[in-house]
Amino acid sequence: MSAAVWTSTGAILTDHTSKIAYKSILCTLDDSEESEGILRVAVSLASSYEAQLSLVRVVQMPPPAAEIDFSPYRKDIMDAADDGLRALKEKVGIDAAHAVVEATVADGVREEAMRRKADLIIMGRGRAQSTLRMWSHVYPVIRESPCPVLSL
Repeated sequence: MSAAVWTSTGAILTDHTSKIAYKSILCTLDDSEESEGILRVAVSLASSYEAQLSLVRVVQMPPPAAEIDFSPYRKDIMDAADDGLRALKEKVGIDAAHAVVEATVADGVREEAMRRKADLIIMGRGRAQSTLRMWSHVYPVIRESPCPVLSL
């Protein structure tokens, strides 16, 4: 059994200060089974705070030195990620703004949080990562985040 973890700001950014009253919530999702549950939690929190909810899917392409060159498939990969977010929003029955960005997970989430002026980031840890671990995506996101992070 895992518990949710709610952090404070991981990075000190002078041009983005978070507030106690959450008005903008960013939910970061991937293509895992847990994404629907994470989105439902985000919808519930956004509703309770009367906050604007937006979603982000970060696609992290392998470096050019990888054995397989994914660059010819970049558009297809990005389109598939976008289609996945649209299908998930339809399944949950919400109409929230979303973005698909190509970056490292921490950089993509941070940049989208800054762009959306997010007061809170909600993200999953993955089933294999029931605790915070240095090698998971959670730790770098928390470290670089301009606002608190709720990790489910």
